[in-house]
Amino acid sequence: MDLWQIFVLSQFRLCQNISYDDLHHIANYDTLVRQILGIESDFGHEKKKISYQCIIGNVGLLSDETVKELN
Repeated sequence: MDLWQIFVLSQFRLCQNISYDDLHHIANYDTLVRQILGIESDFGHEKKKISYQCIIGNVGLLSDETVKELN
């Protein structure tokens, strides 16, 4: 995961107040979110999946205070 993907997923989690399970589902199955993350094109050629542990390990490191300061 690159920094952009971590930031985008952190924003989704913070703004929607969702669990990591819901975030994992969104990151792997929501086409618009996957396009924002840069892992899926309009034609769906890229089929990269993000693991649950990768989301917890990376998104969990970015605190809510840091995300609010970046906003």
